[in-house]
Amino acid sequence: SRFVSTPLPPSVTFLDDPLRLLRAVRFAVRFNFAIDDAVVAAALEPAVSSALATKISRERVGKEFEGMLSGSCADVPKALGYFRVMNLLNIIFGTGACVPGVPWTGPWPSLSSLSLSLS
Repeated sequence: SRFVSTPLPPSVTFLDDPLRLLRAVRFAVRFNFAIDDAVVAAALEPAVSSALATKISRERVGKEFEGMLSGSCADVPKALGYFRVMNLLNIIFGTGACVPGVPWTGPWPSLSSLSLSLS
């Protein structure tokens, strides 16, 4: 299995350019790669998610998400699943998109049924 990872420690990479985190998801979805556990762990760090939320414009986040929706390899459920595992739904879709303990009721199928291999 092939993995998306970073040449430097993921935290360093994502703090330098938080958009790289969304690109990692886009590449994993587009090329059917798994995401390295260290990348997922870095995404869960408060400093990384805060950098993504504050340093990157909503327009740029939207453009990266559009890239996950287009092309013959688009896999929206897989992308949303990665966002959920990495606790990024609130950042991608705005506050209230994912509240712990509250089932997802958005326009997509329930993400709780997704099975992702992250190792």
